[in-house]
Amino acid sequence: MKAFKLSRMKILKYSLALFFAFEVMMQLPASAQCPSNSNTTFTTTDEVCLGDNNGTIDIVFNDGVPPYSIALIYDVSTPKFLLPGFDFTVTQNAPNDFTLSDVPPGIYLIRVNCSDADNVNLGDTTTNGDTHVRPGIDVVANDQTPAVCEDVAGGGTSAVNLTALNAAIDGGAGHTITWYSDAGLTTPVGDPTNETVSTGSVYYAEVDDGTCTDVATVTYTVNASPAANDQTPAPLCEDVSGGGTVAGVNLTGLNSAIDGGAGHTITWYSDAGLTTPVGDPTNVTVSNGSVYYAEVDDGTCTNVATATYTVNSLPAANDQTPAVCEDVAGGGTSAVDLTALNAAIDGGAGHTITWYSDAGLTTPVGDPTNETVSTGSVYYAEVDDGTCTDVATVTYTVNATPPDAANP
Repeated sequence: MKAFKLSRMKILKYSLALFFAFEVMMQLPASAQCPSNSNTTFTTTDEVCLGDNNGTIDIVFNDGVPPYSIALIYDVSTPKFLLPGFDFTVTQNAPNDFTLSDVPPGIYLIRVNCSDADNVNLGDTTTNGDTHVRPGIDVVANDQTPAVCEDVAGGGTSAVNLTALNAAIDGGAGHTITWYSDAGLTTPVGDPTNETVSTGSVYYAEVDDGTCTDVATVTYTVNASPAANDQTPAPLCEDVSGGGTVAGVNLTGLNSAIDGGAGHTITWYSDAGLTTPVGDPTNVTVSNGSVYYAEVDDGTCTNVATATYTVNSLPAANDQTPAVCEDVAGGGTSAVDLTALNAAIDGGAGHTITWYSDAGLTTPVGDPTNETVSTGSVYYAEVDDGTCTDVATVTYTVNATPPDAANP
């Protein structure tokens, strides 16, 4: 069993409380020398601001015989008793006039000690009574725990507008709110519309309605932003020489590289303001310098990556239609050096040219410097500038050699 230790003051207060409560219940009659309730004037001033405990009760005894003293007051609404000098202050203005100050809200009976060592309980215990000290103004100051996203992935900070919380703090009352970085309200925030916060940052918003103030505590959480890695895909080659574009590009093929394989939701836009979504990001036509914006959403925060495309021009690959003479009259064929056409095909650029006998470029010509052709023979010259390739078509005509006049 625990042992309880009570100070002398606590014992006194508890004893007085039990005694006073007993007499309140018994409603003992007062001596003729004690003032009467009906001839006592009470003037009450309510608490100004909630929690200030600064109500007053002015008491004027209009009958009875002084001297009087205030023993204690009893709040019937709680219930609890309060002692002068500890819970409130008593000032005697005249033998029959007392002011009780620093009185907390409550509905009070007042224990008055009379000149003949008797006492009486005075007061109006109704809610509209003359000894009812009402609570002061309750200024709304709601604590806030906002969560924001970091400005830069991995940075852990976010620039915020503290004043955006004002309406939530004062319930939309529009009171004056002053922001501080310390609980003692000694260090105002320089620019509360642009403050950099991190997880655990705490601010104090003092709400002032013109009469009373209260303080809300604002504690920030800064959530990590998802990875959003910018992309510069490998250069593409234009589809058609001089066209400058590549069709059928699948932007979503970059998703895994952008979010590091996290599998977040990625939405593609054609503008930095993220107002114009790409219609079909799996089938886009791009040109050199085309930029797209991938918004990565992990369900809490978003981040944006850019994808910038390079489209290179195709090398020159000019088709050729050479005409040659047959090697043997009536033979219909001619041995030719296909590579003699290289300069004409690539415009003299000196690119690498590979010769094929089929349009699918699967069958290289064995020795393009010594190929036998006939009329209608077609060859395919793949021109490679080291970045892109294009193909020229070479179609031969073999002209007949006139018969030898000496041997008709």
